[in-house]
Amino acid sequence: MLGYFYFPVFSLLVALAIIPAAHAASAQYSALSQSLVSRADGALAAKQPEKADNLLNLALTADPSNAAAFIAKGQAQKQMGNAEEGLRLLEIGLQIEPANRRVLLLHGRFAVDLGEFEKAEQSLGQLKRLCGDDCVGASQLADHIDTAKFEQKEESAQKKHKNRAN
Repeated sequence: MLGYFYFPVFSLLVALAIIPAAHAASAQYSALSQSLVSRADGALAAKQPEKADNLLNLALTADPSNAAAFIAKGQAQKQMGNAEEGLRLLEIGLQIEPANRRVLLLHGRFAVDLGEFEKAEQSLGQLKRLCGDDCVGASQLADHIDTAKFEQKEESAQKKHKNRAN
């Protein structure tokens, strides 16, 4: 009967001994991931998106919850011509850090560039909720959305006119 009590106590003691070691390893991986993101930011600034993408893959392996890595990877993907994947990665970053104004602005711009105005307007709505109507980023994104919609309408009208002429 006493054997039943020793096993749970022993298990608890082992768990308590492992938790600090696991936490220390986790902190090391997080620091490594942040360092890799910093290096990737430098590669992005130098217009080396492939190098940045490789560094960010390592950063996400070290810490899969690193929002900055997802955000930078989204930017790298866009620089490499994969705008849809870039937008998807920004959305993952926003799931981790939903109140990141800079990323909301970036997400809105990516969405506009892809013609996904509904997603852009969702980002704009979140920006306005976070910083109000006087927010410079929100004003910039609203202008970007309006300009892109106007240009899209103009292109559509020109195509219709051209088709009628043929």
